[in-house]
Amino acid sequence: MPTHFVIMCETQKDAMEIYDILKPYLTKRGLELALDKTRVIPITEGFDFLGFNVRRYKTAQGEKLLIKPSRESVKKTKRQISERIRALNGNNVGKVIEILNPVIIGKANYWSPEVSKKTYQNIDRHIYWCTYKFLRRLHRNKSSKWIKAQYYKTDRTGQSKRKYILTDPVKGSQLKIMAWTPIVRHTLISHKASPYDIILKGYYQNRDLKEFIRNNIASRQKLAKQQGYKCPLCGTSVTDTEEKLKVKQKIPAVHGGTQQYKNLQLIHQNCNTEYYKRFPEKGAIPNQKQINECCKTIKNMKLAASI
Repeated sequence: MPTHFVIMCETQKDAMEIYDILKPYLTKRGLELALDKTRVIPITEGFDFLGFNVRRYKTAQGEKLLIKPSRESVKKTKRQISERIRALNGNNVGKVIEILNPVIIGKANYWSPEVSKKTYQNIDRHIYWCTYKFLRRLHRNKSSKWIKAQYYKTDRTGQSKRKYILTDPVKGSQLKIMAWTPIVRHTLISHKASPYDIILKGYYQNRDLKEFIRNNIASRQKLAKQQGYKCPLCGTSVTDTEEKLKVKQKIPAVHGGTQQYKNLQLIHQNCNTEYYKRFPEKGAIPNQKQINECCKTIKNMKLAASI
C-alpha cells in the first residue's frame, strides 16, 4: 500500500539532498520513492496533499502559511453531491436529506481543522441550488413561492435564525448546514503525556471535549454544554468518543413533545435503550421519582461494567 508524506526543508538544496538521506532508510524497510509522484515545490507556489492545499501567502501582516481545502477536493465534493441528488429524482425530500446529511457532516469534519469557512459557504450555496432544482423537477406545476413555503423552514432546533433550511414536511428532519461546523485546530498529544497518568486526567478531558466539538454539529454541542457535558441518565461524560450518542425527547412526540432545545437531551445510546426498557415511548409518562430511580439503576449498571 502506498504511503504519502511531506517533508518541509529550509532551502531547495536541503530538499534535493533528502533523496539521498531517505534512500537507505526506505530500502531497509523494503520501500522506495515513486519518482513520478515525488516533487520539490516552493512553498510560495503551494501543493495539494490529501484534499488540502498548503501554501504560504503574502498578507498585510507578513507571510502566512495557510492550509485550505484544495480546489480539486471541493470540485469532487460538489460533483458527489450533484450526482447523489440526481440519482434521487422521483424520491421525496426526506430521502434527499437522509442521503446528504452524512456527506455534509463527514466533509465538514474532515476540513474543520484548517481554513475552511469560505469553502463551507461555497458548498452550502451549491447544495441549495442543487436541492432547489430537485424540487422544481419534483413539482413542475408549482410556483417558486409555493415550493419555498412548503419545503424551506426556519431552524427548528433554535440553533440559528436562518429562514430557509430544506425541511421534510412529513417527518420534520432538516438538512445540515456546513457553515455551522466550527473550525477547531488539531493539537498533537504531548510526547510525555500518558492516558494512565491520573495527574493528566484534566488534560485528556480537555482533549476529549475538543474532539467532541469537532465531530458534532452545533445543536448537539449546545445540548451537551447545557448538561455540563454529562449524560442526564448516567451522569458520565458525553465527550467520550467510545460511546454513541442519541438526542432524546424528555416528553416523547407521541405525548405532544417538540424538537425545541428545552425538550431535548443528549444521552448515551446504551442509556437510552435502558431507559425505554423501563418506560416505553408510547407508555405513560414517568414522574420525577421514577426517573430518578431509573437514573440511579443505569448509573450503577455502568459503574459495574467499568470494574
